[in-house]
Amino acid sequence: MTAIDVDEAAYLALVERIADRDPSLSALAAGLLAAAQMGLVKDSRSFAQGFDVAHALVLRALTELVAAGRIAIVQRDARSQRTIFAVTE
Repeated sequence: MTAIDVDEAAYLALVERIADRDPSLSALAAGLLAAAQMGLVKDSRSFAQGFDVAHALVLRALTELVAAGRIAIVQRDARSQRTIFAVTE
């Protein structure tokens, strides 16, 4: 279970639907997008801490989602690299 309060079954089902719709996305990117769509997170650091994933890996997945046009960057902290984002779809 994650540190974020989430209906785990609903979250995993959404991750699977996203991955099925876009098999080019990594599993982490699909998970990040699902968390954003469910309103669980709005920034990279919250996802990293809540799901116990290295922030650098979350930033990589975020870059993947931006390139795919699925997420837009709203703000980025230059010092910490915390990135606030919004789902574009």
